[in-house]
Amino acid sequence: MTAHVCNSDELRQYVLKEFAFLEREGFAPTCETSAPCFTITYTYAVQPISFSIGAFLPRHEYFVSIDRGGQRIGLDEVASVLDSPSREVPDWTWAHSDSKVFRDRISYSAQLLRRHFSQLLHGFSDIQGLVANARSRAAALEELRTRSRVADDAFIAGRWADAFEIYCSLPTLTELQRKRKEIAARRGLIG
Repeated sequence: MTAHVCNSDELRQYVLKEFAFLEREGFAPTCETSAPCFTITYTYAVQPISFSIGAFLPRHEYFVSIDRGGQRIGLDEVASVLDSPSREVPDWTWAHSDSKVFRDRISYSAQLLRRHFSQLLHGFSDIQGLVANARSRAAALEELRTRSRVADDAFIAGRWADAFEIYCSLPTLTELQRKRKEIAARRGLIG
């Protein structure tokens, strides 16, 4: 069985159908197309918020974003701060080689936007604050992961003083890292 391949016009029509609820809410779609990609932006004169859905076909990649006054957040970020952790969501890998999976994800995104639509209209600033905090926490966590890897690399390379210093700066260590810290401390004194 081969996967159905869709063209840009076909997919654009599918997106318009799935996000038609925005038109019923008074938002007008504007399509920008340059094969093989397109962006549909929904705006409403009396609302300072817009919704954009974009797709790039060769990789079956897409995005859904919300913009208010030049401040943009992704729909996946909205879901991460508003939906309970137990709610089942697809992985947020936007690129898919199978157009059926791609369409399913677009449909899911439309449902997700519909679910959070009112909150976004009336509480965008609060949601944006939650997203900014989540972004900061994610950046801090990534920085800790990087420092942890650097400490492990220093230990493996025999740079005991560097490894020990970095291990000491980390707020938590794995059991292996605690052991490595002890070894680095002993070897650093000898070397």
